[in-house]
Amino acid sequence: MFKNLLEILSGDNKRQILYVLDLLDNVTHPSFVPHLRRLLKHDDPEIRKKVLELTMQYAMDDFSEDVRPMLRADNQQLRTMALDYLFRRSDDKVAFLQKYIEDEDYHLRAAALLCLSSSRGQFQGLEKEYDQAIKERTQMLLERLESESPDADELVFMKSHIAQAIGMAKIPELNPYLHELFKDEFPEVVAAAARGAGDIRAPEFIEILIDLLDRKQVKQHAREALAAFGEQAIPSLVESLNLAETRRGVRLVIPRVIAMIGTQKSVDVLTDQLGKSDLFLRYQIIKSLSNIRRELPLLKFNDTAIEEHILQECRSYIQ
Repeated sequence: MFKNLLEILSGDNKRQILYVLDLLDNVTHPSFVPHLRRLLKHDDPEIRKKVLELTMQYAMDDFSEDVRPMLRADNQQLRTMALDYLFRRSDDKVAFLQKYIEDEDYHLRAAALLCLSSSRGQFQGLEKEYDQAIKERTQMLLERLESESPDADELVFMKSHIAQAIGMAKIPELNPYLHELFKDEFPEVVAAAARGAGDIRAPEFIEILIDLLDRKQVKQHAREALAAFGEQAIPSLVESLNLAETRRGVRLVIPRVIAMIGTQKSVDVLTDQLGKSDLFLRYQIIKSLSNIRRELPLLKFNDTAIEEHILQECRSYIQ
């Protein structure tokens, strides 16, 4: 079987190569190293991504020279993975990334910031140095965007990745930058800020996310971010549901978000809201309760109260 695996890795059937690479998770052997080096130059980006993942298992083998050309690949995930590999093999990690944070290619600048943010807390004794580096580089990249006024593509790309990096880092001093990104003119940037807020889960972002629940191109990200907050978001969601000044489009989405949180408190809160006068809002609440029951049948439901409200809906419809 071992020989067969090597033959497949030497072949040109992409599907079979990916299958074998999946089998090699947590498996290391010197015989695979030459094949991994060759496959790092494969024309299929999915194969190269998988091989890059596997190279992390070979601490004694340095693939840096094989990986370095990927920094100029036309695939951002490949660039980021390649940079992350080289970063982990470097001695002075912060200095290594600083070079790429200042690179002329904005794709590499974004990848470098993501590598720096995602590595926070992984190197014992260097926490303060990393936090300071992340804060300084984030500020530097935002100031560069402001001073250079690049085209829209670069603006959206960089701001979206900065929002992602802030979410990864979870450094409270960076939260004001995320607040500014929420005000951006581009919905893609606002969506990235919402995802970042969902990663950080600081209460200061809950009201902002609720206000985005009816905004096109952003509302899905706002829903998912609020659900990531868990039960700490429920009081604000219920308050917004009950405020007369809350836009109807927002109110109609709130039951769905509460259901996505998926706890006993979600069930209890939605059941308490069944008496709403808005017919379509009541429908959304009943639908959300039904979704929770289907996904989480072990939670407890007040079936008597729910059935009574459904019967009332039927009577109202008949009348």
